[in-house]
Amino acid sequence: MQDLKEHMLASDLTKQLTRRWRVGDVYAPHDLSPVEMAKWKKGRGRMQHDVFDVLGLDPVAMYKVC
Repeated sequence: MQDLKEHMLASDLTKQLTRRWRVGDVYAPHDLSPVEMAKWKKGRGRMQHDVFDVLGLDPVAMYKVC
């Protein structure tokens, strides 16, 4: 029963984190503050422009056929 309670508590705390940490991420204690978490909660949103459109490149022309 104690293991189940600990699992549920860990699950609840994990759901409150808004940043998805990846292996190798380095962070400081202030990264866990509510202010920093709010920044990640907003998210980056969708890309507005395609890189090829911005640079004026044709991606098909970038391929070499030997």
